[in-house]
Amino acid sequence: MAKISLTAQAAGKRIREYREEKKWTINKMAAFAGMDAKHLKKLEDGLSEGTFLMYIHLMECMKKNISDLFDQRFTAILYSLETGEMLS
Repeated sequence: MAKISLTAQAAGKRIREYREEKKWTINKMAAFAGMDAKHLKKLEDGLSEGTFLMYIHLMECMKKNISDLFDQRFTAILYSLETGEMLS
């Protein structure tokens, strides 16, 4: 099995946070995005890498810009994954 990059893991966590802010279930988000819920869960869990176009599409489904994905919170998540430090 291929190793998933820390960047993809952080992106998955950030997508989950935005989805949860909207109070959407995995199934609802997957339906909006036109994708399989199991695949979305793997993306959010950092078990699968998405393409840049997929990340754009997911963010657009939530009425967000792709730049919102790679914000300061993303940087904090990525740092946490790199160092093993807990997020606050």
